[in-house]
Amino acid sequence: MEIVSSLPLYAVIIPIIGALLLVFIAEKKDNIRNPLVFLISLVTAIVVINVIQQVFKGNFLIYNLVQIMPGLNFAFRVDPLGALFGGIASTLWVFTVLYSIGYMSFEHNRRRFFIFFLLSLSVTMGIAFSANLFTLYLFYELLTLVTYPLVIHEGKEKDHKAGLRYIIYSFSGAGLVLFALFATFGFAGSLDFAQGGIFTEVCPDGSAGAEYYFLLLSFWIWSQGGNYAAAFLVAVSHGCANPCQCFVARCRCRQVRCLRNFKGNVFGLRY
Repeated sequence: MEIVSSLPLYAVIIPIIGALLLVFIAEKKDNIRNPLVFLISLVTAIVVINVIQQVFKGNFLIYNLVQIMPGLNFAFRVDPLGALFGGIASTLWVFTVLYSIGYMSFEHNRRRFFIFFLLSLSVTMGIAFSANLFTLYLFYELLTLVTYPLVIHEGKEKDHKAGLRYIIYSFSGAGLVLFALFATFGFAGSLDFAQGGIFTEVCPDGSAGAEYYFLLLSFWIWSQGGNYAAAFLVAVSHGCANPCQCFVARCRCRQVRCLRNFKGNVFGLRY
């Protein structure tokens, strides 16, 4: 049963509020900033746990934020897979905060680090709870932007080189998938994730048209799959010193696994 709930929105908004609060906390006020970051991460994880409880009861949580045009919404919808991914990510974030606080205690630009750290948490929750391919795409590409400062945090030449590789791998398929999104929307009239796929009504016989759009979108998944290589390159360049350099890479890899599952909800295809 689908029920309208603002819990998915809270999971996205709470880290953003925390990041905005960090802007007003001085660089040297670690005694204020560190507990706040931990508290924001913990509250987000608690919200996600409540989301999981609702999903385990057989409810699908939905929240329509804004309608772009008829049939295309910026919206959240939490199914069991999204709840599982959100739960894993939000729980990992809490433990990563504890490690990051200790590791970053003698580093520079700690305020900037934790601001983008919380923004990354917000965007990741948006990815987990996306109701359609349009929302997923926006959040996923936004994740690349908000994690970039974490990758190049130390500011050395090798960090900027690693960051450049990270951007190249992440955005390599972004342009093509825009065309695929428009084509899919024009062909099916929707980008919503649906049981059995959104092409089942317009292509009940599994015609080549659906397979063509699937191949275009698969290129995006392939390009995002390059984050496995990007994770390796970042790790090699940094030695995985910065806690978020490895954490971001691992989260990107998990998100690729999650992305692979959307093919069944869009195209009705199974391995």
